[in-house]
Amino acid sequence: MRLLTALIAVLFLGSFVFAAGEPLKVERSNFSEAFMPYGFDSNDNIQLTFDGWFPNSCYMPGPTGWRLDKNNTIVIDANAYVRDGLCLQMLIPRQQVLDIGMLGAGDYNVKSETGTEYGKLRVKDARTNNEDDYLYAPVSQAYYKWDGKQNVVMISGRFANSCMSLGDVLVDVQPNVVVIQPIAKVLDVPHCKDGSFPFEKSIVVKGLKKGRYLLHVRSLNGKAVNNIVEVDNE
Repeated sequence: MRLLTALIAVLFLGSFVFAAGEPLKVERSNFSEAFMPYGFDSNDNIQLTFDGWFPNSCYMPGPTGWRLDKNNTIVIDANAYVRDGLCLQMLIPRQQVLDIGMLGAGDYNVKSETGTEYGKLRVKDARTNNEDDYLYAPVSQAYYKWDGKQNVVMISGRFANSCMSLGDVLVDVQPNVVVIQPIAKVLDVPHCKDGSFPFEKSIVVKGLKKGRYLLHVRSLNGKAVNNIVEVDNE
């Protein structure tokens, strides 16, 4: 065990030495999977989450862009930085959330510059002029766990005013996405104070199958918390 630990340390040290003295190359690098929540509308900041692997430790995330091509096709241009030198020969996980911004209502195909088909994004017509359908709570953290009996999502964050609290939480289980919409409510009480008021909530999620999901939790001001999780229990 000590020998293995020492070998890993030497490889990492060697890689840092090479990285300091040699320029990085840029290489096109596709993702293996895309997670595209259903429910975005034409007033939302649309986010797409991508997942994949680098073949070894000499790869690092590079610039990723996109363009809207003909026939409502979103083309993703993903790149990686690659350095020469000693590399750990193991798969390195990668995940990236790409902000698309606002798009008009309609169906969009999503693919890579090299032709890899990632799937279809559906954008609805906005029901209001606001950025979100609801006033969302300012969620900063979200994670999934199995509590021994059921699948649970924990969310937490902080309100900036004492007259705000967490109200209803909507849950939508999609084929490979779990959308959580935590709705904030404003209390009709006197003497509201500004400050930091933490909140936390445990949400039971029913209907999950075994597999990998994007946990997509909407938050205040068009933001979202995105985590890819592994569900082992139904």
